[in-house]
Amino acid sequence: MESIKQREIGKAVVCVLQDAMKDQIAVIDIEPVNREHYCEMCKSYQCVHVKYVSALKEVKAE
Repeated sequence: MESIKQREIGKAVVCVLQDAMKDQIAVIDIEPVNREHYCEMCKSYQCVHVKYVSALKEVKAE
């Protein structure tokens, strides 16, 4: 079963998609707001995906 957790890091929102295998983190910029794009990770129109990283180490390094 997958679950999504959100946390704020600076001005970015991090959506963490967790499954049995590993964590996938989508770092999304909340500016600018793109109303045409629907984010499946956080169920929102107010984000733009920047990159995906695996595990939490890249986020902790910031």
